Amino acid sequence: MRKLIVFIIGILPLICFAQAEPAFSVAGGTWNLAGQNPLHDGPSVYSSIAFSKSGQPYIAFSDSLNGWKASVLKFNGTSWVLVGKAGFTEAQADNLNLRLDSSDQPCVTFIDYGHGNGISAMRFNGTSWVYMGAPGFSAADADYPSMAINPAGKMFVAYTDYGNDGAVTMMGFDGNAWNPLGSPGFSLGLAESVSLAFSPSGQPYVAYRDSVSSWRATVMTWDGTDWVEAGNPGFSAGEVDFTSLAVNASGQPYIVFEDYANHGKASVMKFDGSGWSYAGIPGFSADTVNYCSMVFSKDGHPAVAYEDYGYDGAATVRLFDGTSWAVVGTEGFSTPWAEDLKMGIDPTGKVYVVWDDAGTRVMNYSWNLGTGQVTGSELMVYPDPFNLTLEVKRGNLPAGICHVSIYDTSGRPLISKTTQEPEFTIDCSDLAPGAYILELKVGNSVATKPLMKL
Repeated sequence: MRKLIVFIIGILPLICFAQAEPAFSVAGGTWNLAGQNPLHDGPSVYSSIAFSKSGQPYIAFSDSLNGWKASVLKFNGTSWVLVGKAGFTEAQADNLNLRLDSSDQPCVTFIDYGHGNGISAMRFNGTSWVYMGAPGFSAADADYPSMAINPAGKMFVAYTDYGNDGAVTMMGFDGNAWNPLGSPGFSLGLAESVSLAFSPSGQPYVAYRDSVSSWRATVMTWDGTDWVEAGNPGFSAGEVDFTSLAVNASGQPYIVFEDYANHGKASVMKFDGSGWSYAGIPGFSADTVNYCSMVFSKDGHPAVAYEDYGYDGAATVRLFDGTSWAVVGTEGFSTPWAEDLKMGIDPTGKVYVVWDDAGTRVMNYSWNLGTGQVTGSELMVYPDPFNLTLEVKRGNLPAGICHVSIYDTSGRPLISKTTQEPEFTIDCSDLAPGAYILELKVGNSVATKPLMKL
């Protein structure tokens, strides 16, 4: 029995020094459950998460209460409600991928047990779920499907194609049918743990665990005419698994994976146009990892989530600050054995993590990641710990109207003011003793600092 769980990142009470740490909004938040938990009454697996343009989260999963067919829920701000009927697929659906299309309607691709274990795609039309093209459109049975929508709004899916000896095939939907991009089965051999992502210009990249390269990581890209390797094939130091690929706003691909050359810990590598190098140290997690997932924060920093064997398989999220991988909140913040883990980030920068643990649950983090945070801010606050008042120097925040807020550790605002002064005083006499978060915002720039009142 397994459960699908999604978490929201929040504010953690910390006692800090007067000098603020580099402000990536990663320490000082808490992970909070979203809506009813569990989301429904039975186990679920193969979860996927996506967001509407307004930031409303949707979750797709294989639903044990309905013969392991696909179901989709959306969060209305209070609870999770069905989108269409529960178990809307004809038969069991595995390896679900969920995205919202250019019309803001949810679309799901999946391994379809009712159509020869091929890949099918379905879209919610506002009333019911309907097929996109023919069901089971892959040439034969398939595995490891990864779906993405390019910047022009066209949907693609890359997958292990057993009709082509287990090599990678990528197909795109033209509004009526699914057609291959380039030759089907374009990788040199069997490919597993397939992950697809697009650059902002629309260039596709496909990462996979490459049997021809002793199961090391390989990434291929479409050059407009053919599929070619991005850098050397099998560029990782050793065998990999649980690959997840993402491309930043500058078009640079990053990949996270379980790194067998570093005791199965998490490693991230980035592509500079000719070769791959590590982002931070290799093997930066506490222990072995599974189910790696990567997204980029609003200001372009890579964030990764994984099932962390250093914490009984609970979920951990880290954000790369340009040098090292900072823990978001606390390590191992979820219940143990967070399988089928996925991470998503909504349009405001709020991070969600979804996983399976014998039932469906959801959490998010109370502070948004990457909304213009000031790196290495010289924000100064004293005394710290404080009593009645705080003296604040806004450091290298840009000039302009500064919105000042103090929150409690649940994210509830308690004090708000505005100022244009570089130094100012905050009256905190009405605050009870305890932990708080100070936040300064100037335009899109943000600096935060955990505080303690005696």
